[in-house]
Amino acid sequence: MSKNKIYIIDVTNRDGVQTSRICLSKLQKTMINLYLNEMGIYQSEFGFPVTHHETNYLNANLELAKMGVLKPIILEGWIRAIPEDVEAATAGEYSGIKGFRNVYEKLEIKFHDEKEATEILELVRYANVQTQKPLVEDELRFIAKYPEIARKIFTMTP
Repeated sequence: MSKNKIYIIDVTNRDGVQTSRICLSKLQKTMINLYLNEMGIYQSEFGFPVTHHETNYLNANLELAKMGVLKPIILEGWIRAIPEDVEAATAGEYSGIKGFRNVYEKLEIKFHDEKEATEILELVRYANVQTQKPLVEDELRFIAKYPEIARKIFTMTP
């Protein structure tokens, strides 16, 4: 992230108690993402990727991002820091290494090969579970540039 710039992360499309009494259709949520993108909002927390009723909406919005329609906005969802949610969230078409590469491509970070990308992805997954919140760009860049140091930071010794 650059200094002297304000980054707005919108949570309008988040499900749960934050949106109680607000009932938006999936199309309305998609339109909100389009409007946020047009306004230059940095990121939209656009859903909870492990809930089955969100899957089509999430994948459709990710497809719009892939097409360049939702760009430069970053679309992101939260999961609980439990193994079942992490596994479920990393099993879809735009998850795991594909979704990870998409994020790093936006940051203009390149990997030497698939093995290196997979190792960095595992560190990022661990960091997300450890912090229980999404990583910011600087953290992602740090992990990509210094994976061995990041691994030491994340390692717990009894």
